[in-house]
Amino acid sequence: SCGLNGLIKGEYDDIMAEKKAINLNGITEIYLRKTSRLFELSAYTGARVACATDDILNAIKIYGRHLGLSFQAIDDILDITSDSGNLGKTAGKDVLQEKATIVKALGIDGARKWAQEQTALALGAIRGLNACHLENIAHDMLKRVS
Repeated sequence: SCGLNGLIKGEYDDIMAEKKAINLNGITEIYLRKTSRLFELSAYTGARVACATDDILNAIKIYGRHLGLSFQAIDDILDITSDSGNLGKTAGKDVLQEKATIVKALGIDGARKWAQEQTALALGAIRGLNACHLENIAHDMLKRVS
């Protein structure tokens, strides 16, 4: 999750994509490694410690993957639409650094829609599980850009 095929590779790819044109597939690959692997690992670890079955572990991992994609899209949107005080970090930094972002690839409205789709996939992965806290996290996160 964090090694050369995970978070480290995602951060490297993110830096290497600066100042370059990149399509949705390229952005998604970066986000899968950069953010989703961290969300997958966090969700999976909690479920594993709770002795979840293999089916539940798989569902939780898929939830984490899509929630991570949604989170990164939301972060990109907020970088443009929010101010530093509300964001808790420097707003507009992605644009200044010419980062490869979902907003750059799809525009604000397209990025919002993509975040909604990823959130729906995350929620679909845990449908039928008694996971209201995980559902609430996904819904609350998406409210930040709705």
